[in-house]
Amino acid sequence: MRRLTLILAFGLALGACQTARYEGDVSSPYYAPPAGTRVILNREITIPSEQVSVMLQNGEIVRAGEINTYHPHCKFEVRRRLEVAQAVKPDDFLVTRVERSLLHSVDAGAVLHARVSVGIGIGIGVGGGVNGDGPSVQTYATRMNLHSDRQPDVLRLTCGQWGYPYDGEHVSVNGMRKALGDVITLKLPVPKG
Repeated sequence: MRRLTLILAFGLALGACQTARYEGDVSSPYYAPPAGTRVILNREITIPSEQVSVMLQNGEIVRAGEINTYHPHCKFEVRRRLEVAQAVKPDDFLVTRVERSLLHSVDAGAVLHARVSVGIGIGIGVGGGVNGDGPSVQTYATRMNLHSDRQPDVLRLTCGQWGYPYDGEHVSVNGMRKALGDVITLKLPVPKG
């Protein structure tokens, strides 16, 4: 019993050390931008009519169908879909909440067949999707809720990339910065102490 207690204590101590190791490491996929981060929109962007977001990758605003989902990309969202285009002015948004999640998964076999057939099968869980033909591809996403008194309709910035359950990673802060380029700047809060 004493040996089990020592093993558990050692495991908890090791886990605590590893968590602290990534705090503030902008190149680590284990470090998420904390609440209090500022998302600075450096230039006006236009949300097309009948849409609620624009996609960014490699510092460019690109159409959703042009995104390389295996590489870091971000989605800048507003709350309402309008019949007319919406201009979002340069602004300084405060990140009020940060969530990390796996948004969805798809069967890798279905993705490969999607080039030939219509649609992509949606998989549930690890180890195979609808057809069980291969591992699931998942979106490792970091969602940041945004707030600005000047533009309350701006909702969120989500950055992510596809990966397999056995080796997928969340996008690091540096990866997010590369995806956003000079369109949007992420400014992390200064650590206290």
